[in-house]
Amino acid sequence: MKKFQCLLLLFLFYGSVVFAQKKVITGKVTDQAAKTVLQGVNILADKQKGGAVTKADGTYSITVDTRSASLVFSYVGFATQTIIIGDKT
Repeated sequence: MKKFQCLLLLFLFYGSVVFAQKKVITGKVTDQAAKTVLQGVNILADKQKGGAVTKADGTYSITVDTRSASLVFSYVGFATQTIIIGDKT
């Protein structure tokens, strides 16, 4: 019985570690046509709450769950873009 409890505890710990993995994605958002940075762009990751907003220099940093597959960028006056995360950081 003691062995079973130890295995169960180990399995639960390992399972929580697998689901708790996150990664940080950073970047810079620019207007490709005007060659200027965009401040205040909303960035959301799919399958999670919260997001990020670009700073005055157009940079952002967002922590995402490994289960998130894409980032959604939205800004007033521009078309919303969805970017696949894949192995990108």
